[in-house]
Amino acid sequence: MKQENIHVLVIPSWYPTLESPLSGIFFKEQTENLLDFNVKVGVVYPEVRWLSTFSISKFKKNHFQVKEYNEDGLTVIRMHGWNVFPKFPVKRDMYWVNKAIQLSEKYMNKYGKPDVIHAHSTLWGGYAAMILSQKYNIPYVVTEHLTEFARGLIEEWKIPYINKVFDNANKALAVSSPFANLLQKYSKNNKMEVLHNPVDMEFFDVPKARSKEPFTFLTVAFLAHKKGIDILIKAFDKAFKGKNNIKLKIGGDGDERSNLEKLANDLGLSEQVEFLGILSRDMVKSKMKSSNVFVLPSRFETFGIVYIEALATGIPAIGTKCGGPEDIVSEDVGKLVEVGDIDALAEAMLYVYENYESYDSCKLREYCSDNFSKEAVTTKLIKIYNDII
Repeated sequence: MKQENIHVLVIPSWYPTLESPLSGIFFKEQTENLLDFNVKVGVVYPEVRWLSTFSISKFKKNHFQVKEYNEDGLTVIRMHGWNVFPKFPVKRDMYWVNKAIQLSEKYMNKYGKPDVIHAHSTLWGGYAAMILSQKYNIPYVVTEHLTEFARGLIEEWKIPYINKVFDNANKALAVSSPFANLLQKYSKNNKMEVLHNPVDMEFFDVPKARSKEPFTFLTVAFLAHKKGIDILIKAFDKAFKGKNNIKLKIGGDGDERSNLEKLANDLGLSEQVEFLGILSRDMVKSKMKSSNVFVLPSRFETFGIVYIEALATGIPAIGTKCGGPEDIVSEDVGKLVEVGDIDALAEAMLYVYENYESYDSCKLREYCSDNFSKEAVTTKLIKIYNDII
């Protein structure tokens, strides 16, 4: 039965909070996009904090109260609580699931039964969606995002839960083709399908003019080992050391920052490599518009929205074949190299630098819009909903 005015309940496994405003931001943005397509949508999210961060002042703000909010047009019901089983993994996670179910039932009591439940990640929004689906006969979609699958970090005891969520879903989605192939072994009943994360084309735009003095390579990431910034600094050293008209700017912060700063200094790159620190979304846009090439040699990615944001501002992107960028970066819009290959990355950066004029900013943006705009992705998502109702 095709419906124009679909009602969707979204259960994210993580979501923006006051303490972590960027956690699950892509879930929030994808859900907000549905509002522009006349979809009735609500979100439920149990905020379950670690007891290790407990304090009396925090408890006064988070005392297991349930509150409803209007967040940028979205109806969001939250439980502000604490993890009461920190040393018992199964109890801990089932506590979250039970709270998600309770919030969902509270939502349905007020707003009615949704046509579809959409969970982001099997653990544990997907498991809550499966239970609700079976109890109330509501079809559900699950989209997986967890990099732990690609990194081999899924604990053995969780696998039966993952299998159940994928096998019982009306539609199982992954955010990239390589990731879908990797996830397929967890589902016997469902073929994993692909739905990319969208980018806001209105927010990221192409500048009227872009300077090449200095020529700037930009990366933006949480500075952790999996992002491969050490590989990037070494490749930049190999390709451009001593060429002071060529710069590398590194946006973001994280556990590896001090090690990366030391690496750049030890290689004698202090005049060419700049660490920008944490960047707001507006600052990311500004830096992309004033840079010439985006490069991020991640060791693992399930997708890689930041590559798309770079293309939306009209700059070519360089990435690695690490599970996500393969769906984004083609030879027409940049370069892909093998994970951890310093020489190949240096060659790719040199190639893009030497052939920079062959990359047309407007064509890069057009490619991005055709494949990853919120209009393109949301239209596909609504078709998925209609197909299972």
